[in-house]
Amino acid sequence: MSFSSQEQNQKLRKQIEMLKDQNMKLDERRKTDTQGFQSSIRLLKDDMKTVVHQMYKLTMAFSGDTIPVDFTVLNEMQAVATLVRAVQNTISEARRRALRGECDLVCAGEL
Repeated sequence: MSFSSQEQNQKLRKQIEMLKDQNMKLDERRKTDTQGFQSSIRLLKDDMKTVVHQMYKLTMAFSGDTIPVDFTVLNEMQAVATLVRAVQNTISEARRRALRGECDLVCAGEL
């Protein structure tokens, strides 16, 4: 069962087209992931700005003669910090999955 040179060329062309399509899809996915990461970073920056403002308010409150402690602000700061950690973990895990999937596709394409 030997293939003619023309059949081999056709198979190679199909394989090249398939690889080009996969590459384009990976590039598109990478762009989408990057946009998602940038959006997540923007949200984290906003949350951190809120935390900084709350810390400033607490510092100003503690620096006065009387020390009024606002436990709702402290609880909110703790909730924001927990949310930031959760988002960071989610971003890291999504990035790992994207890279792992990309590696699997590249490795599968080499076989």
